[in-house]
Amino acid sequence: MITQLKSFADIDMVTIDAGYAITKGFHVLKTLDGGSSWTDILTLKNQFDYFYYPAIFAVGSQTIYVASYTANNGIVFEKSNDAGKDWSKSEIKIQKDSSGNSVYGGTLVLSFINKSEGFLLISTMPACSLMLKALYRTTDGGNSWIFVGESDSKLNGGGMMKIEGYTTGMAFSNINTGYITCENRSNIKISVYRTTDSGKNWGVF
Repeated sequence: MITQLKSFADIDMVTIDAGYAITKGFHVLKTLDGGSSWTDILTLKNQFDYFYYPAIFAVGSQTIYVASYTANNGIVFEKSNDAGKDWSKSEIKIQKDSSGNSVYGGTLVLSFINKSEGFLLISTMPACSLMLKALYRTTDGGNSWIFVGESDSKLNGGGMMKIEGYTTGMAFSNINTGYITCENRSNIKISVYRTTDSGKNWGVF
């Protein structure tokens, strides 16, 4: 079991028995026995030669959301409402930064409050801890996404300018309150940032 877990990029258990995972080989897996065995339910395409992993989030045992990069500066969002038997797919167009580049190529993190409302955080590739971050929000289960803000001051950065470091996670407890964790490798510490207005403004928690 431990050897198998080493190949996993992310796991999201929804009950003591049922859960989902993404492997480092871009396979989406499902377990119904607490991780003793896994079933392959979706294979994603790695569009790049460099290292990154897709994001996964489950709401209950039936609804699964997956986000991964495309080769044309976008995000593919895939959703299943029947525990991975059938999937629908849409594409998210990524906001450009002040230099005309996409906030693109690094960490992807999903967090849903319910089947309709959720957030997607995108980070650029690491560069001396100066990773640009962009936050998107959906209110219709991922069919459409709204740009909330970005950490580039020449864009609609707002309170996201305060978020620094390597993104390690994001979680929203309700539509207003959310948390982002970042690692500052020079100081070897984890910083926690909180929003109380749906991601528009952030402060150190």
